[in-house]
Amino acid sequence: EPPVVGGKVELLNPDGTPATDADGNPVPPVYTNSDGYFLFDNLVPGDYRLKFTPPPSLSLFENSRTNSARIPGTR
Repeated sequence: EPPVVGGKVELLNPDGTPATDADGNPVPPVYTNSDGYFLFDNLVPGDYRLKFTPPPSLSLFENSRTNSARIPGTR
């Protein structure tokens, strides 16, 4: 499968509220790069949810998807 380029990725807390970074600032959304990768940094270890929104040019998904993820090295 080709990578999804330009997809919006939002980091959420397990309850669906916007996540904050290790300094207490809201984590801004990021976009997938040309390889389909994305990165959030300066996070506190823990559980998070990811909300993916494909770019307008991609009609693969009908709606945004939210999945749970664990940051490596966390409990």
